[in-house]
Amino acid sequence: MSNFSEFTQQNEITAAAIVAASKGLEDFTSADRELMSKRHIARGAKDKKSYEELNLAKAAHSGRGVSLNTVKRALAGTKLSRQVRGKLLRAVNALLIHQKKDAVDVFALFGNNAQPKDEAAEESAE
Repeated sequence: MSNFSEFTQQNEITAAAIVAASKGLEDFTSADRELMSKRHIARGAKDKKSYEELNLAKAAHSGRGVSLNTVKRALAGTKLSRQVRGKLLRAVNALLIHQKKDAVDVFALFGNNAQPKDEAAEESAE
């Protein structure tokens, strides 16, 4: 069993709850849509200015939560990308806060699988 699987069982967090929380957290807001629209218009403008000059930041949300298959892969202990681990972490922390528990860090959820590639390679070489 993976660290993620054990953690979710201990805290009684279901895969469906993680998917729902992730969808709620990652969906675009109206402000995100407005920013994307302004960036789209700026790309098509004749006077090409950078986004920094126009004070147009990137959207704060990705627009896509994690799927049930992704949560199942995490529960099985397969390797996940950093972005997916981050989305899972945000969803689990939201559920923990809803349960009036303390938020956790990525190492509590994924253990050594959360290390950057170069640090994991150094530890395996020793």
